[in-house]
Amino acid sequence: IAGLPIVTTQIRAAADLLSEPNNCLFCTQETEDIAAKIIALMKNEKLRASMSRNNRKFAEMFAPQRIADEYIKVYEELRKN
Repeated sequence: IAGLPIVTTQIRAAADLLSEPNNCLFCTQETEDIAAKIIALMKNEKLRASMSRNNRKFAEMFAPQRIADEYIKVYEELRKN
């Protein structure tokens, strides 16, 4: 899934972590707006390719080993105290 262009609303983590047009196109919950953003992506190959590159790189931050390493660091710090 990582690397796909994204169409989403500006809620919770999406609004905090994603940026338009680097990672996604933000839309309202209106059917017409969602469809318009999907069509815009379908028509713009450069935008899709750019989002895909950016989202693959972005997904690296959430790789299981990277997350596990961060947890281990936290637990080691807690154990020291």
